[in-house]
Amino acid sequence: MGELSEVRRGAVRRLIEQVPDRAIRSLESALAHGGRGDRSMAMVKDMVNAEVLERRVRSAVLAPLMPLCAPPRDGLLRLAFPYTAPALTWRGLKAADPQGVGQAVRAGLHLRADDDAPALFDELALRAAKGLRAEEPAFAPLRQALEPRGPAAAEQFARALALTPLARQALGRLPVWVRTLSGDYAASIRLAFRDAVTVNEDAGPVFIEILFGHLEEPHQVLRLISLVMDRPSDRYLAASELASFGDRLLGDLDRCIEEVRRFDASRGLEGGVSLAVSVHTGVAIVQEFEQWLEIKREGPWGSRLTRQRRALAMAVEARLREVETAVTAALPLASGRSTARTVRDAPRLAVDPDPAAVVRARALLAFLYECRLSASHGGFGSVRAKVVDALDPRIDQYVEDLLEMLHLGEEPADRVRAYLEIAGEFMGLVRDPKAADIVRRRAAVA
Repeated sequence: MGELSEVRRGAVRRLIEQVPDRAIRSLESALAHGGRGDRSMAMVKDMVNAEVLERRVRSAVLAPLMPLCAPPRDGLLRLAFPYTAPALTWRGLKAADPQGVGQAVRAGLHLRADDDAPALFDELALRAAKGLRAEEPAFAPLRQALEPRGPAAAEQFARALALTPLARQALGRLPVWVRTLSGDYAASIRLAFRDAVTVNEDAGPVFIEILFGHLEEPHQVLRLISLVMDRPSDRYLAASELASFGDRLLGDLDRCIEEVRRFDASRGLEGGVSLAVSVHTGVAIVQEFEQWLEIKREGPWGSRLTRQRRALAMAVEARLREVETAVTAALPLASGRSTARTVRDAPRLAVDPDPAAVVRARALLAFLYECRLSASHGGFGSVRAKVVDALDPRIDQYVEDLLEMLHLGEEPADRVRAYLEIAGEFMGLVRDPKAADIVRRRAAVA
C-alpha cells in the first residue's frame, strides 16, 4: 500500500487525537509488531508513537493538576475539573505557543520518571493560565468545557495552572511533610503556602486542593492545614477559607458510618475487606481531627465529631455481633454429642453446605479480621475481642470433630471435607492465615 495522502493523514491524525489514553497505549502495542513493509501502516504507527509521546509530556507538564481532572479514587468530594481539561489545555498551548510545545516534546524524549521537570514545563503552565484568563481564542474550547462547573471554574483552573510551579516543588516533598511535621519541614510547609498566597491572595485553598488530590490518605490534609494555621481550634478553622476540607472529611465520616449500617454480607469476602477499609478510614479521620486541631466540645465540629465517633463504634459493634450467628448458619451444629465427661454440640451434616450462608459468614469474618488494626482506637476493641474469644475455640472444636468423622467414616467423606475446607478458611479469618494452612494440611492426610 502507498503513502497516505495529506487529507487522509490529517483525518487519521484527528482520529488518533480523540482516542482515550488507555486505548492509545493498546493501539501502540498492537502496531509495534505489525505492518512491516507497509508505508501507510508505518505512517500510522509513527503518528501513534508521536501522540503517545505528546500525551506523556502533556501529563508531565500538567502533573500537579491531573488528579483534579480524574474521578476521585475514594468518593471524597474535591475540587474537580472536566477530564477533558488537560487535553484542551494542551490543544490551546499548541495553538498559542507551538514553539514552546515543540521544545517540551523534544525534552520529553529523554525525560525519565525520576527526573526533575524542565523549567519549560512550568513556563507552559503559566502560559496556559495567562491565555485562559485573557480569553484568547486558542483557549476558548477549554473555557467552554469549564463553564458547566460554574462561573468561577475558569478562574479556578487558571489559578491552579498559575500555581503549578509551586505545586510541583511541594509535591516532591509532600510524602516527607505528612510524616515529619516539625522543625524545618514545618517551616517549609508554611513557606510554600505563603508563596502560593503571593501568587494570588485567594490561591491558598486551591494550593491545598492540589496537595489534597495527591495524598494517598486524604484525611492527612488536616496535618498540613494544622501546620499552616498553627493547630487552630475547630471554631477558627470552620470560619476560615479552608473550612471546606474539614466539612468534607466529616461528610466522609458520615458516609463510612452509613456504609457500616447498610452493609450487605452477601457481598462476600471482598465486601467484608472493603467495609473494614472504610471503618479504618473513619477511625483515622476522627484521630486526625483530635490530634491536629484543637477540638472544643461546644465548637462547630466538636459535638458532631463526638456523635460520629460514638455512631461509628455502635455500627461496627452491631456488625460484629452478627458474626457468631452467621458462622453457626454456615457451620451448623446438632446438640447432644456425648463424650466421656460431657454432652456438647457437634457438626450437623444432614445437608451440603449452604453457599449463601457461607458467603455471609465469610464477609463478616473478613470484616472481623481486617478491622483488628482500628479496633482499639475505634472504641469497639472489647466487642471484637469477645467475638474472637467465642469463635476461636468453637471453630477449632468443629475442625477436630470433622477430622474425627473422617477417621470414623460415619458421614459422607465429600461432605465432611467440604465443611472442613470452610471451617479451615474461617479459622484463618478468626486467628491468622497460618491456622487455615494447618487445617488444610491435616485434612489432606486425614
